[in-house]
Amino acid sequence: MVKRIEENPLLSLFLIGAGLMFFNLEQLQISIMEARNFLVTREMFHDGNWLLTTLNGTPRYEKPPAPAWFSVPFAALSDGESLFWMRFPNSVMALAGVFILYFWVKSETGNIRLSLFASLILATSFYYLAIRFEAPSDTHTHVWLLGGLFCLHLFLKSNDIRWELLLGASILAGLSILSKGPVGIYALFLPFIIAWFWVYKAPLLKSKIVSLFVFLILALVFGGSWYLYVRVVDHEPFIVVAARETGNWTSYNVRPFYYYWSFFVQSGVWALPALAGLVFYPWIKNKAENPDLYKFSLIWNLLSVVLLSIIPEKKSRYLVPVLIPMAINTAIFMHTYIKMLKSKEIKNASLLSFVLIGISSLAAMAFPFLIFVVEFKAIESWIWYLSSSVLFMLSGGYLLYSIWKREMVKSFYLVVGIHVLITVFGLRAIDYLPRNENYRSVSEFQNPKKLPVYSFGLISPEVIWEVGSKLPIVNKELNNQNGEFLVFVDRDHEAEFLNQFSDCEFESYDSFDRNFLPSEGSRGYRQRHLIEVYLVKD
Repeated sequence: MVKRIEENPLLSLFLIGAGLMFFNLEQLQISIMEARNFLVTREMFHDGNWLLTTLNGTPRYEKPPAPAWFSVPFAALSDGESLFWMRFPNSVMALAGVFILYFWVKSETGNIRLSLFASLILATSFYYLAIRFEAPSDTHTHVWLLGGLFCLHLFLKSNDIRWELLLGASILAGLSILSKGPVGIYALFLPFIIAWFWVYKAPLLKSKIVSLFVFLILALVFGGSWYLYVRVVDHEPFIVVAARETGNWTSYNVRPFYYYWSFFVQSGVWALPALAGLVFYPWIKNKAENPDLYKFSLIWNLLSVVLLSIIPEKKSRYLVPVLIPMAINTAIFMHTYIKMLKSKEIKNASLLSFVLIGISSLAAMAFPFLIFVVEFKAIESWIWYLSSSVLFMLSGGYLLYSIWKREMVKSFYLVVGIHVLITVFGLRAIDYLPRNENYRSVSEFQNPKKLPVYSFGLISPEVIWEVGSKLPIVNKELNNQNGEFLVFVDRDHEAEFLNQFSDCEFESYDSFDRNFLPSEGSRGYRQRHLIEVYLVKD
């Protein structure tokens, strides 16, 4: 197994990446952040709003349009209706980031195994996978910039002034800005460049510093072009959005400075190796084959955490850029640890090896216990359960056996394989979990009379996505409709709606409970997922 993977590294990366990124894309319910991005993409596709982006027909300038530009060709494959094709481009970007990291480490070390370790650790890091569903713009902004930093790294390492690399770095960094503003420049580029000059001290330093200013200017001009255009063409809405977004940095979701200190946990199963790679740096650095890269990734990693900690607004997903240098750092630690095991510098290390990467075996072997959680309503659910249980039990047991036999390279790839099993087979469990018995998707909404359809108040973006068309906001003061029309109202705005339209004739037309798993009264039950549709006769 190890030989085949490492003799065909690109094919192995592609197949593993495909298993991790492209299966069961429709299993998870759409999130609010996803819905916003997908609606912008759908309206860009249908209405041609390529620069003055909209959401539900109103200006949406909180996020730049590059992710939507990239996604429109995929959206066109299903006329903007398929959740699979809307999520597909985010997975393409995530897989691209895995390949970029592979080529980066390989260009620096020439070591295929180490390069595979780094790229696969990134590919299987929990939040790197999850962010595709929670906040697609984050995937785009960090992957574009990762490509730009790779070009910049090659430029800085060269004894010549290679303008094609500098131009490529500028364009990719500009696309990062066009994906989520200057977030990546602050969280990824700034710690990168400080760590780079700290460790490598580039040749032709003076001329390279001038070139760096050229890089930044080009990136900011290209990335800032959309902001300038919208500010000029649609000044007032843009200023309102800009003021609100910048105000959030200091007044919204404020957390203490130490909030990110558990950053290594975001790598999921690699949390303990990641922590060990940081804590044991003084011990490992003299053993590592690439001490400069190890030091560089460590400084880059820690500086990213410090810089993010300075900003008062904090969210777990903001740590995604930290996962990139941490993947390199963790890979070097694991590679060195395995080398030390082989040379018998570490003895009786089975327990330590199990603690580092063996937890996945317990998770895999626990899969059959899902029988106490899922519901089996058809023969296909039993087929899925029994076949998956066998695969997970065998892989978990084989991982334990490999650790016991000190076959740590094989064990590493088995951990990755278990991740693939989870995404290909394990996520199917969502179909068989006990649902809220009142659950109904708004996609079931029917309007055979083709009545005008509106929303009252700020309806959830997920509802607009499921309806499949815009829901213009209506209220009594602005209502100029004659005849019958339908209004979507969530539970939070229902009392206000009933008060405003009290002098109209109306009746309940349909209702939806979008709480998929939690039942009424449970902790995760959300009132905003209760949707009432009223027929109003004005």
